Amino acid sequence: MTDTDTSYLRPLMHELVAAYLLGDPARVAEVADRIEDSGRIPDVLTEANRYGENLSGRFDCTGDPVSPEFIGAGIRARLATVLSPHEELAAMAALDDFAATRDKPPHTTPAPGSIGAMLLLHVAAAGIAELGTRVFGPTEFTPERVASIADLASEEPYDCIEP
Repeated sequence: MTDTDTSYLRPLMHELVAAYLLGDPARVAEVADRIEDSGRIPDVLTEANRYGENLSGRFDCTGDPVSPEFIGAGIRARLATVLSPHEELAAMAALDDFAATRDKPPHTTPAPGSIGAMLLLHVAAAGIAELGTRVFGPTEFTPERVASIADLASEEPYDCIEP
């Protein structure tokens, strides 16, 4: 394993996404605490970004392309379900700050352990839950299937099953 290999952190990211799918605030908090305690928040965020990019390259159940830009309301709704209002607002502010600085040099990204990085991870997990639900359908993108669906290549076809 190389220093840049973060694949061993995928199960933590999958657990966080699953907790968002369930809309379970206690589970989200417990998994987030474990990620924070690991000291590897930016690395788990990297894994979440890879997963989100894979989902963004697909089409939703209606055949429309999916993109994080078009699912903001769904992300906000998932965040509101599990985070306190203060944390929800802070998460959205962290996303706005990240979007404003992502084209700047690396030193402008959130520092390890910073509140911004953890909040971005919450946004990423809620985004993956929303994207996955739209791409695969709510009956297919379940907490039990988050990890196996993550392993599908973005160009691999998958038939969406709507409820």
